[in-house]
Amino acid sequence: MEEFIDNSIEEMAELSNEHFDSIVMDTIYGEVEEMIYDQIASDSRVIMLTATNRVLAQPLATYLGVEDLIATNLETVDNKYTGEIVDTYCYGEGKLERMLLWCNENDVDSKDVSYYGDSWSDRFVLEHVKRPHVVNPVKALRDLAKEKNWGITDYKIES
Repeated sequence: MEEFIDNSIEEMAELSNEHFDSIVMDTIYGEVEEMIYDQIASDSRVIMLTATNRVLAQPLATYLGVEDLIATNLETVDNKYTGEIVDTYCYGEGKLERMLLWCNENDVDSKDVSYYGDSWSDRFVLEHVKRPHVVNPVKALRDLAKEKNWGITDYKIES
């Protein structure tokens, strides 16, 4: 979060958009993009749940048409970032806490959702939801997914 300190909201939004265009855009899996668009088209509610801070995650959510974003929130004072996190860090058990809070506020049964995760820290959410699925998982998460009979998918970037 250090790179955010003393930068304005507008400056960081512009840098985040540049980062998305120059780096992130080329790392989006075509199959995932298509799946998200199909879900949105079928009137399924798609929520992005990420440990990434909201400033960096927002351009991806916008690009994909995802209206609901649960991410790590950064503190601002006088229109400048302090480098501190506001609310619960959306990581590990904190990610589950933030998801449960969002579900409660939006009248969504947290047990009746699908979740796609790739990191060992995602296991708390994956163990909670009805339809857990791991994508390009780290070894420990792949092993847990096999043990619990969760869906496993491996994607590759299209050249």
